[in-house]
Amino acid sequence: MKIAEYSLNDASTWVDIIEPSMQDLEEFKELHNLNLHFLRDCLEPDHLPKYEEDEGMAFFILRVLLKEETPATIQAMSSKIAVFFNEKQLITVHRLPHEFIDALRDKYVRQGRVGSTAELAVRIVRGVLNTYRDFNHSLSSPMAHVEDLVFVGGKPEPSVFGTDWASVNKNSQVIEIIYHLRKRVGVAERLCELTDDVLLQLHENEIVRGGQEHRDVMDYRLKLQNQLNESGENLQQLLQVYLSLSSQRTNDVMRVLTVFSVLFMPLTFIVGVYGMNFENMPELSWPHGYLAVWVAMIAIVVLLFVWFRRRNWL
Repeated sequence: MKIAEYSLNDASTWVDIIEPSMQDLEEFKELHNLNLHFLRDCLEPDHLPKYEEDEGMAFFILRVLLKEETPATIQAMSSKIAVFFNEKQLITVHRLPHEFIDALRDKYVRQGRVGSTAELAVRIVRGVLNTYRDFNHSLSSPMAHVEDLVFVGGKPEPSVFGTDWASVNKNSQVIEIIYHLRKRVGVAERLCELTDDVLLQLHENEIVRGGQEHRDVMDYRLKLQNQLNESGENLQQLLQVYLSLSSQRTNDVMRVLTVFSVLFMPLTFIVGVYGMNFENMPELSWPHGYLAVWVAMIAIVVLLFVWFRRRNWL
């Protein structure tokens, strides 16, 4: 466990705890009189965002989106950060180090730009939301490449999607890539919505209520939610377009096969008739019967071909 303590002003402090064990937190509980139930939630890796209060201590959990390419699940895509705060102290508990925590410490706390625990709590929420912004920005390159795959063709670039798609056929690649991206966006959308619940309840907190910074963060979250929803809709539309284009290509192939089948149907009929081997077939004794049949078959094929061309079926 790593613990760092910073002074916000003469009356309040920030304690940052990284990768604690349950035993560490129980010892910490006795020093700061924290709710044991809240502490257990801190170590629950799958916990979703929530907000609670107990005996003057506010507690909330948020999920930080990670930059690494991971399976499209909440547990794999995000890491939990828990925050305890009242007027005198703010405590953050998280398993992984986060860049926005370091930025808060260096740019705001150490330079005396944070005057209260409530302000720091809101800035932590903004830092978490910034990871959703970064996630949405990271989708621009894959989505642009997916558009090229859908409308132009080609194979997925390993530099964009990794090498895991190399052994999959092209049609499966495109569908699986779009599905994978859409599922990741769906996870981010859900977590962003749950973060709104935390912000709404945080707004009712006595030491946060009415703050301009908090209202700005609520507007910021709504903006990010709309951007994530738009990304999800764009991916869904790309999937529909790709399926439509695939269906159209299949129809084009079936049309060509049908046309060739129709071209050979009369020829098959003629050959079948004169292959029945009846004794009384006058055409078999014609001196030019064989040539006549060939001329008739060629004429039928040419006429059908011209007719199909005029109707733009070929």
